[in-house]
Amino acid sequence: KINFISGNGLQYDKTIAAEQEAVFDKWLSSANRYYNWTALTLRLTTDLEYFNGYYLQLIFGSNGKISEYYHLEFSKCRVSKDQKWIYYCEKWFNDDGSPNLRAKDEGSFKKYPVYNKNIKTGTCIFFYKILLIFLPRMIG
Repeated sequence: KINFISGNGLQYDKTIAAEQEAVFDKWLSSANRYYNWTALTLRLTTDLEYFNGYYLQLIFGSNGKISEYYHLEFSKCRVSKDQKWIYYCEKWFNDDGSPNLRAKDEGSFKKYPVYNKNIKTGTCIFFYKILLIFLPRMIG
């Protein structure tokens, strides 16, 4: 299902002007220094299917525009109670499956602000979550 949703990657209408085509080709070829948009979309779609959501790290350049996009594994992220911060940690659980009560002391622990359209510097996390609502079944 993930491959079906992701398809052959992102594409655009090839009947556009040549200068626009070059801009689109450049953008699609590099979401960040490691992945193009096809690879990044596959990762986001995988989390969306398994967890009904995804986390996307946005890094802004000095010009105030997003210069890089990174996927953060859904299982390694937590949202603060006030939903203003995303906490990332490689090890939320110990090897025996118990909660890692010292997760904040892990070297991989990071705190990121949630995306705010008015802040165009540094890095932040855009997160998307599908909320599932289950209604009680009526008998009778």
